[in-house]
Amino acid sequence: DKFTPEQAEYGVDNCGANWNNQAVIKAKKYLATETEYSYEFLKKMLEDVDKFTSEEAKYGVDNCGVDW
Repeated sequence: DKFTPEQAEYGVDNCGANWNNQAVIKAKKYLATETEYSYEFLKKMLEDVDKFTSEEAKYGVDNCGVDW
């Protein structure tokens, strides 16, 4: 859409999304297709592939329903 980086960041910061909740949803999707993920690997996937912050990724992994 040809937004500047500043405009894109403003949009993401102000769109009303709950990024912690989104990280949980994404973690559950990963686990639905592959059950052998370790805690650290899943957290790294959320950070590196999906670009969640470290805190958001940790929240997602901690709250995805797995008893690590």
